[in-house]
Amino acid sequence: MTPSQLRAYALPTALFMAFVFLLIQLYAYWQQNRPVFDDQGKLLRLPEFVFPTLQGDGQCTPDVLHKGPVVVVYYGPDCGHCRQLGKELATAHAEINAINWVFVSRAPVEEAKAYVRETGLAAHPSIHFCRDEHARFYGFFGEMYIPSAYVFDSDRRFLQSLHQNTTVSDILSVLHGKAVYRHKETK
Repeated sequence: MTPSQLRAYALPTALFMAFVFLLIQLYAYWQQNRPVFDDQGKLLRLPEFVFPTLQGDGQCTPDVLHKGPVVVVYYGPDCGHCRQLGKELATAHAEINAINWVFVSRAPVEEAKAYVRETGLAAHPSIHFCRDEHARFYGFFGEMYIPSAYVFDSDRRFLQSLHQNTTVSDILSVLHGKAVYRHKETK
C-alpha cells in the first residue's frame, strides 16, 4: 500500500475507532445508571453503592466483590438480633464462603470493630465491613431497618429482604429459591 492509500484509510479508521469507543462508554454509563428500583420502589438489582471500609483503608463497592451471590446486612453493634446473626454466620458451614457478605453500620467505628471481634466474623474473607458515615444506605437500598438483610443472586438481581429475626438458614433458603415469609417484606 502506498502512503497516499494509507492516508485515505486513516480518517475512516479513526472515525470508526472513535465510534466504537463512544459505544463502549455509553454501555458503561448505562450499566451504572440503569434503574435500581421499579415504579413501586422495589429493588430490582444490586445498587452501585460506595461505602468506606470499617478499617478506613479503602472503599467497598460492588466492583470489589467476587463473583457470586451478595447479601448486604444493615446492622447495629448493640442490636441483639444483629449479634445473634453475626455469631451464627461466624460458625456457619462452608457454603457461606461462596457468598459476598457486606455488613454496613452507622455506628461509631470502635463499636463496629467491637462487634466484629465479638462475633468472630473477622476471620471470614468473604465478609466486608463498611461504614455508613454519611447516611447513604437509604439512598442506595430504599429502606433500612436494624437488622436487615438484602439478598441478591449471582447476577446481582434482588431476591428478597429479611428483617428482625433473620438467620443464616433464612438467607440460604432465599438464595435457593424459597421465599421466607415470617419477616417483614419491604417494597
